[in-house]
Amino acid sequence: MPTKVRGRFYLLCFASMAAGILAQRYLHVALFFVCLGALAVVGALIAILGKWRDALVVMLPVAFAILGMVLILVSNHALKSGLLLEIAQKNAVGNARGRVLSDWKESGENSSFFIEVAEIQALGQAWSLRERLCVTVPGRMPKREIYPGVNVEIRGRVATPAGNRQWLADHGAACVMRAERRDIHVCAPAANVIARSVAGARRWMSSAYRRIFNSRLAGFIEGVSLSKTDGMDPTIIADLRACGLSHIVAVSGLHVSSAAMIALAAMMALGVGKRTRLIVACVMALLVLALSNFRPSAVRATIMAVACFGGMLLGRRYDSLAGLSIAGIAMLCVNPGGLADPGFQYSFAAALSIVLFLSRRKDGGEVGKARLALAVCAGAQLGVLPLTLARGEPAPVLAIVANLLAIWLVGALLLSSWSVAIISTVSLPLARAVAVVPSGIARWILTVASSCAHVPGAGLFVSALSTVALALYVASLVMFARGRAGRSLFKPFMALGLSILLVLACCFPVLPKTSHTSVIVFDVGEGDATVLRSSSGAIVLVDGGPEPGQVMRKLRERGISRIDLMVSTHPHADHYTGLVEVLRRMPVGTLLDADAQGFETGSYRELLEAASARNVPVTTAREGMMITVAPDMKMEILYCASCLKSPPENLNDCSIVAMAYVDGARLLLCGDIESEGQETLLSRHPSIECDVIKIPHHGAAEAVGSELLNASRPRLATISVGRDNKFGHPSQKCLSLLASRGIAIARTDSSGDIEIFVRNGKIGLNSKRR
Repeated sequence: MPTKVRGRFYLLCFASMAAGILAQRYLHVALFFVCLGALAVVGALIAILGKWRDALVVMLPVAFAILGMVLILVSNHALKSGLLLEIAQKNAVGNARGRVLSDWKESGENSSFFIEVAEIQALGQAWSLRERLCVTVPGRMPKREIYPGVNVEIRGRVATPAGNRQWLADHGAACVMRAERRDIHVCAPAANVIARSVAGARRWMSSAYRRIFNSRLAGFIEGVSLSKTDGMDPTIIADLRACGLSHIVAVSGLHVSSAAMIALAAMMALGVGKRTRLIVACVMALLVLALSNFRPSAVRATIMAVACFGGMLLGRRYDSLAGLSIAGIAMLCVNPGGLADPGFQYSFAAALSIVLFLSRRKDGGEVGKARLALAVCAGAQLGVLPLTLARGEPAPVLAIVANLLAIWLVGALLLSSWSVAIISTVSLPLARAVAVVPSGIARWILTVASSCAHVPGAGLFVSALSTVALALYVASLVMFARGRAGRSLFKPFMALGLSILLVLACCFPVLPKTSHTSVIVFDVGEGDATVLRSSSGAIVLVDGGPEPGQVMRKLRERGISRIDLMVSTHPHADHYTGLVEVLRRMPVGTLLDADAQGFETGSYRELLEAASARNVPVTTAREGMMITVAPDMKMEILYCASCLKSPPENLNDCSIVAMAYVDGARLLLCGDIESEGQETLLSRHPSIECDVIKIPHHGAAEAVGSELLNASRPRLATISVGRDNKFGHPSQKCLSLLASRGIAIARTDSSGDIEIFVRNGKIGLNSKRR
């Protein structure tokens, strides 16, 4: 069979196996017998006709589809007959010991992560086993303690899940263990030599990075070299996601191939023989795989790399399509439920698209490295674009630019950071001197990510206005990927440029005219939404108003394409509803939550679930917390629900109250705090002088007391209120109280959006009378 045909045939087998897994998942056992019968009929016809060779094209794909069904059936049966499920059905308390398999993830008010249990004690007995378990913990897990590869001992109640059974099954688990944070302890590594070595190496490298680099760079380098993102600055994660560079901190084919190619080049420069060079490249690929804690994308890339170098050692011609298909088949045989893992999907979609486009270019002759890099970047983006849009995420139109400026440095960053960690065992001062190289590379990549992420229109959303822009963007990717030697790049660059210009013109019609620091109180009707904008472009969004898409539209009109800090002051719909849509459709660095336990509604949990789905860290507000968003913008938490001895009867008194320090000016953000909460606030902070106060609860009769105004002494008061609202807000009592103290008033019902410009502590008001 010709190489080209063989690769496509292997791909057909891989696709058939995946189709069999999906069919069995959704259509269950009946389809298995249908396919088995079809295979028997085909086999009988072939036996009669005698054309066995031609029939393999039909029989093998069907056989792989049946294999996929059998694997998922066996996997499901193993889950249902497992020992942990038997313990869970008795709702027993037990002590489990095992290895963490995943990063912890927040969902609603809980955090969860998966472990592979090696030992468990429950029901008066002890067992050794190898089953997966989902651990759920109230609140947030402490950073840098629980991460993939670490061994833990947990005491908790093993139970069957109330829902999400299929999600658990996709991750190889059938039950959950509910535990408290105090009952989770990191313990010594397991007896398994490989697991112990990998966990020890990851822990040692992480510690070395923290000693050598500052916390921001150390977290980023951990992500690049270890796929460990729990210590990363949330704004970096948001920037990388917004400009299409998030794969840099998810060890994949880029890292494996870069490390292997650098190793090959180094061995060649040293005059090492071909056999030794290829063996060293294989070892380097395996090393990257181990340090990534066997991430699916790294497993796929390593299988392909080892197959490639192994074939070269044996003198065999390597076909990338066949290698990719074999890697997929092998991974699905080990874990058929992994097909539902987004990491698996993105990795294979990107790799398949690159391989298919590059295979079409071979007939067009040799091409330069620049054209090849363009084709690889465009092919990867085309592969993941359908998955990105299907998940409701924006298409990063600057991804090609960002990748061309950054990805060629990933291999150098990977190996130089390893070298620095190794040197630190001999001499820490020498390691810090050598660290200039990885520090410079990391800073360049972060600068590229931040610059591209802050361009208005960096994220293209599917909507009526952006359909043409999306079509042009896809067309530019296809032309870049299919371009051959001698062909002009004018058309693809023109299509990409027009796509970006159309997004800027249509989706973001009002671009920022100045770089001055400003505060914008949006007119969202009877609700609250306030934006703080630093001179460097950092954005804080406090509340999101009562309508799902209203604040999103206003943010786009102002040229805002990402949020560094999102604050939900309390779980009232007129404050948080708009935040859900922003979380789903725009990169967000961190969500600050009021933690109003007992008051969360089902719709408010949508906000927390949206944050979890987008991997946005959720931080619970604590009194005294100081959050630095930019050099000229900080936020101090003065009051929140967690500072109260007992939950208040009034949900408004659960509001986060914060003092924002904006370029020398002070802005008091009060949420909807009422009289009882204000008394508690002033008892803790008797002097809270400010320049601007956001009047709580839309200027209601009891919205603000004289004591609060005496303590804050503002020059300007803003009131977010709906025009002709049924509540009679703002009340005459509130307006008279403000007027009696000579405090200027700006209202959204009469002025629309209120924009306050700030420079060196001085404020200026820009509003329009209706």
